[in-house]
Amino acid sequence: MVLIIVDTLGAKHLSIYDSTLDTSPNLLRWSNEGMVFDRAYSSAPWTKPSIASIMTGLRPKQHSVTGLNSVLPDKMLTLAEVAKKQGYYTSGI
Repeated sequence: MVLIIVDTLGAKHLSIYDSTLDTSPNLLRWSNEGMVFDRAYSSAPWTKPSIASIMTGLRPKQHSVTGLNSVLPDKMLTLAEVAKKQGYYTSGI
């Protein structure tokens, strides 16, 4: 499993969605071999709570990452922790 999250990259700049562009050949190749979600919705209008929601499966009100200085509570189980417990190698870049 590979999860790629890119902040502030508009679909209109990707060759996946516009065949006249040659801006993302590797993503285009991956899209032909994998899965592309054309209709994605965010749980919040900005990055920090949105990523916390992706990693926990919870809404911002539930994980409490709602402000600039908010942090994810240690008790929250993340996707990476679940994957690691199942024997997957996990990493974040």
